[in-house]
Amino acid sequence: MKLTIVLIIAAFIQVSAKGYSQKITLQENNISLQQLFEKIRTQTGYKFFYADEVLANARKVNMNVTNGNIEQVLDAAFKDQQLTYAISERTVIIRRQQETPGEAAAIPPPVEIRGRVVNAQGEPLQNVSVVIAGTKTGTYTNADGYFTITAPGNNNIVLEVSSVGYQSKKVAVGKQTNINVVLEIEASSLSNVVVVGYGSVKKVDLTGSVGTVNVTDMQ
Repeated sequence: MKLTIVLIIAAFIQVSAKGYSQKITLQENNISLQQLFEKIRTQTGYKFFYADEVLANARKVNMNVTNGNIEQVLDAAFKDQQLTYAISERTVIIRRQQETPGEAAAIPPPVEIRGRVVNAQGEPLQNVSVVIAGTKTGTYTNADGYFTITAPGNNNIVLEVSSVGYQSKKVAVGKQTNINVVLEIEASSLSNVVVVGYGSVKKVDLTGSVGTVNVTDMQ
């Protein structure tokens, strides 16, 4: 009985170790860092946060790694490049190296921002694009207008909120973790909408014959 229990515990430990082990295998030549990050994300689930200008001058790299860990891959990728990284939970934040090592500031952990997007009448807007300005990190609102997005933990986050037919809006998050956004209808888009008997559609979406009636004719 004792031997059975020991074997079961050993099996659980082995399974747990495999479950948390995130090994990376890559054989790539002349690959950009953006492409490298995507391949790492696919294999491990780690997310990457960086401003586009941070990687503007980054060189392409060659990677030949078998069952390596994320630190080994990133150290090899950033060799001789003016970049550094920090890992918090399952998020990797990429930044430029400081000119002087003593000036390097601690990288704050990422924060989760929640919010809701509505129209001028307070009605929720679905499939609204919410993107962190200067990055490719974004999400969409659900049927109730709510969204959740993970951002680097600093006070300079700006969200770009946009949807077809509405005026785009930039929202400075600051220290907020819950925000509400109201989008106004874009005036120029009204001329592209046709009212039909059961609602309204865009002209470009019409597939059948539609007649136009003015107010006098209606009366």
